[in-house]
Amino acid sequence: MAHVLIVDGNALERRTLCRFLRLEGHEPVEAADDLEALSALKAAPLGFAFVDLVGATMDRFELVKRIRRDFAATKVVVMCHPSDISDIGRDTPGVAGAVTKPVTREDIRAAVHGGSEDRTG
Repeated sequence: MAHVLIVDGNALERRTLCRFLRLEGHEPVEAADDLEALSALKAAPLGFAFVDLVGATMDRFELVKRIRRDFAATKVVVMCHPSDISDIGRDTPGVAGAVTKPVTREDIRAAVHGGSEDRTG
């Protein structure tokens, strides 16, 4: 079982991802924005962070950079719209993988169980 952070400004999408994680046997932690995400990471070690790149209060990749710098053990998987996936290349620093929205249960399973599997297609 992994403790997994979900950072998404859309409450419905967060709840859906949390349900997928619970079905896979993981413990989700929700954050509506970047500041809540950093607070959650400070409160307890988390194995993964699924970070929505849309609507962030920080620069697009600033949260990812801060997670990698301050919480290096946390693997970051970014979530983005299909039109943005080309911006997330294999060499994006600090990103263990990327999934397109809407994220499916299979995407969650592959990212968490595959660890650093690249989902940029």
